Amino acid sequence: MSGATLPQFTLSDDGEPIDSLNRAQWLLRRRSGVTATEINRLVLANGNRSAQWHKVLREKQTGDDGYKAPSFQHGIDREPLIAAWVQENFAITPNTRLFQGENARHLATPDGIGKREVSEIKTSSHPLSANLGKYRDQMQWQMHVTGAERCLFVVEDRDSTTIEHRWVDRDTTRIGMLVTRADEFLHELDSALSGASSPAGFIYGIGCTCHREAGVRYVGMTDTTVARRFAQHWSTAASGGALPLYFWMRAHGKENIYVVELEAVDQDARILTRESRWIATLRGQGADLLNVHGAWTLGADGVRREWETRDLARFGAGSWPRFARATDGKPLDARHREEWLFAGCNGVTERDAAEVLYPSLRASLLKQKLRSLSGGPTPLTGDVDIPRFIPAWAKAEHGIVANAMLCIGENPRHVATPDGIGERVICEVITSGVAIDVLLNAQASRLQWQLHVTAAESLLLFVHFNHTRVVEHVRVSRDESHILRLAAAADSLLQVLDAAKPSEFVAQ
Repeated sequence: MSGATLPQFTLSDDGEPIDSLNRAQWLLRRRSGVTATEINRLVLANGNRSAQWHKVLREKQTGDDGYKAPSFQHGIDREPLIAAWVQENFAITPNTRLFQGENARHLATPDGIGKREVSEIKTSSHPLSANLGKYRDQMQWQMHVTGAERCLFVVEDRDSTTIEHRWVDRDTTRIGMLVTRADEFLHELDSALSGASSPAGFIYGIGCTCHREAGVRYVGMTDTTVARRFAQHWSTAASGGALPLYFWMRAHGKENIYVVELEAVDQDARILTRESRWIATLRGQGADLLNVHGAWTLGADGVRREWETRDLARFGAGSWPRFARATDGKPLDARHREEWLFAGCNGVTERDAAEVLYPSLRASLLKQKLRSLSGGPTPLTGDVDIPRFIPAWAKAEHGIVANAMLCIGENPRHVATPDGIGERVICEVITSGVAIDVLLNAQASRLQWQLHVTAAESLLLFVHFNHTRVVEHVRVSRDESHILRLAAAADSLLQVLDAAKPSEFVAQ
């Protein structure tokens, strides 16, 4: 390891190293610190806090270690075999023990430990090159905690079981930034555990001193600080941002624009809901807001969409697409939380589609659904609370409007929630740092499943690339052979699910 420093085991009360094989003890110790897996969730590539910051904070307080996809279990099952290959070829010993850094709350469980190196093992349907950025911080944190000088990154292809590997060097600058963020997180965790208030985020307003009587002209939300978010707005405005807010900011000049905190949102509140409420309240009071994503309504068929009168006529008949209905007769969305979650557990969603074709993943998926139907943790069927920014030209050319409703296929247990719906076209919006051709391959089943459920003729995939503000798109056509394989695998899964699930759910 670096210098004369040896990696330090985290010890239990009886003086023995804490090992992940004793899962309860291992999880309990991890709750008190920041692990390599968690630092990867807490920090964005540009060093800012990620949107998962407060989710991880809540998990620490409740002890809930979150939903684990079937692919996660597949990785656990394969790891010992891959670790043996690493040991044979690189003399790195497999590891299951928890290490701590100079700060005893900086924690990591690397997959392997060598003389001056550690190893990190993943299974993936993506090539190693597509995973490097995703797991960079996890590896840097392991090197920080153990003092290692480099990390062997090993990725096994989930389908072919071929192995790729690459050495990743220690990045002291990146580690320094991660340490700062981790210590910020631990400070907030301590405050939350002691009962002190720790806001989940803030609602803010932006106005102009030239017309103070007009009040704020824009309402936004942030899970960082209001000052930092305001600086980001100015950066976007200065670089030519095309939203109404940025035209307005440039027109009035930086010296005349101000920001004010409207509300600190506590841990139990929903930031998006509070932002929407502020927008609705201020507009109701006559405020001329520049927000372009805050105007929502219920159409003639009860579907929540952006307000456009023409949409009411286009979708009013409700013949396409088919929307699932709640017991109150309204289209099913996350506002009907219990029914919405049940529909996902009792059916096959776009999230499930990538797993139904592979026997090992299908078995794990079946177990997850059975656990959920029996009262266990329920994975979300979609990220309905995350804003989906659909380019204006897509709305103009294809009539696409944002969607949060659960759609159903000819088999009503084939379900999906496309991000947008237009004239026989749907869309999916993804934020990623991965090349669009890699995403197309990785997300093929998810995209084809949405085309299958909605009976759309094509799908527009929009990719917002992290930190570059570049948006690329590609049109995805129906692949009938792929759809047939997905539908057959889904029906097979549902048959097994019906035979195995609790009897009170079979008739539903």
